[in-house]
Amino acid sequence: MNPSFTSEQIEKLIPVLTEKQKQEIILFHQVYEKYENIFSRKKTDHLKGHPVFGKLSSNIPKEVSQNNDRLSFALQHDAIIHNNWKPYIEYHVKKGIGYAKMGIDFKSWFDLNVMMKHYITPFLHREYNNSEAFLSSLNGMTRFLDFAMAITAEAYLQEKKGVILKDHEEIKKLNEELEQKVINRTAALQKSNDLFFYLFDFNPAIIIISQTNDDKIVKVNDTFLQLFGFSSRDDVVGKTFQELNILSHPEQRNDIAQQLKDKITLENYESEVRNKNGSPVWLSSTYKKIDFNSTACIFSVSIDITERKKIEEQLKLVNRELEAFSYSVSHDLHAPLRVIKGIAHILNKKYASKLDADGISMLDLIMDNAKKMGDLITSLLEFSKLGLKELTTSEIDMTSLVLQIIKEQEQDLRLDEIEFTVHVLPAAKADKILIGQVWFNLISNAIKYSKHTLKRRIEIGSFYEDMLVVYYVKDNGAGFDMAKYEQLFGVFHRLHTQEEFEGTGIGLANVKRIINHHGGTVWATSTLDEGACFYFSLPGEPGSLHIT
Repeated sequence: MNPSFTSEQIEKLIPVLTEKQKQEIILFHQVYEKYENIFSRKKTDHLKGHPVFGKLSSNIPKEVSQNNDRLSFALQHDAIIHNNWKPYIEYHVKKGIGYAKMGIDFKSWFDLNVMMKHYITPFLHREYNNSEAFLSSLNGMTRFLDFAMAITAEAYLQEKKGVILKDHEEIKKLNEELEQKVINRTAALQKSNDLFFYLFDFNPAIIIISQTNDDKIVKVNDTFLQLFGFSSRDDVVGKTFQELNILSHPEQRNDIAQQLKDKITLENYESEVRNKNGSPVWLSSTYKKIDFNSTACIFSVSIDITERKKIEEQLKLVNRELEAFSYSVSHDLHAPLRVIKGIAHILNKKYASKLDADGISMLDLIMDNAKKMGDLITSLLEFSKLGLKELTTSEIDMTSLVLQIIKEQEQDLRLDEIEFTVHVLPAAKADKILIGQVWFNLISNAIKYSKHTLKRRIEIGSFYEDMLVVYYVKDNGAGFDMAKYEQLFGVFHRLHTQEEFEGTGIGLANVKRIINHHGGTVWATSTLDEGACFYFSLPGEPGSLHIT
């Protein structure tokens, strides 16, 4: 321990907690422990972008930084769970002394404390919802993080004091500066209310505060007045949205209120409204429950997406026309192809005996390529139909669906030579037929591209990442060259020859289109001759998923 801090001083810093306070901190720690990897990444990202910590963290090797994070978490766990606070306090005393020696100011690590609260709070809410446990865990988080910051600050100040005491005049000057900062801070706080409303009124986004109980508008900004065509706030304040006649779909206000019963914030809610003249306006809004002037209110910030909606509709129209054109062309190609196949069949049946070996070889070539052309056209037709199909979503038992697809393939292939590992998969809300095609393509590819492997293994599983469920199919087959990755999901793009592995080159393009249509993403990783792993993500709620 640094000589500026004695064992007795460390003992005095150990917190005296009531049983309730201990339980509150434990509730917080349980969530922190569950998502510790996520918080660690968020903290690392924050430090990299911070004007002070960014320069320092760039000089610290990644392995050292990870070891520090693991040590910090282990000490935190030991303090909270086993009531062994002394090592944890010594660790933060050491940090505070280090900050002082490096010249880092208070605000920099206060920012870090605020950032951690900001990132952790949504996870506490996710685990405990709006229950009493959520409020308790929130109290526990605040108490614990503020305690850690207070220890660091105590060590920081004592270290600074040891330097400053060398010169009494410097101490006096520092106190004067601190007093002036307090005065300035007090003045800034007094002006904060004015600043808030200045930012409110002149914000380019549309900002509204309305009462929760009766939907009456309390305050709007200038952008609202300009967009909706009202001349003054007197025309708006005290009235409901229904009375202002700006709702194209009045039921949406009830939908917003209903959704906010179960959550504090509602983000990216799109709605169609109309201005005073009746012209349609599309908004993308974020709603948050607040207390304003001791009244329960809804605070909303919206942006005008009318032009974006127009462009989206134009793109949909163009895509439909392109898909219809592609469908028509593919369909029309079948007619001349049938003629070619028919003539080739007649030649083979009636005149094969009159042809020499070269003639028969050329006739076989015509028939083989006609079949391949037919397969390509059929695949192109299926690809075109995907864009025209509307999604019919339902709850899908993904595990049962995968096992069913594997069983169906057993009828055509000898799958007893393959070691399948199928983990329990979380359910998904999607189009069952289309997702079935995704699984069929990925599993078929895994079977096909591992056929030259002596001991074939295929693993199917899932994991949860950034509010998305990620499913995967992994094999130990031929793999592919990652340098050619950009071609992987293209139409008719193949990374292996037809002689090596049969196929049309349309399957992965279908997979990509289906998953994109569901709002997800598809990607892959591979090492040539060692196998490949294909992933696709679908939107999902963490509380409703069984993750393996």
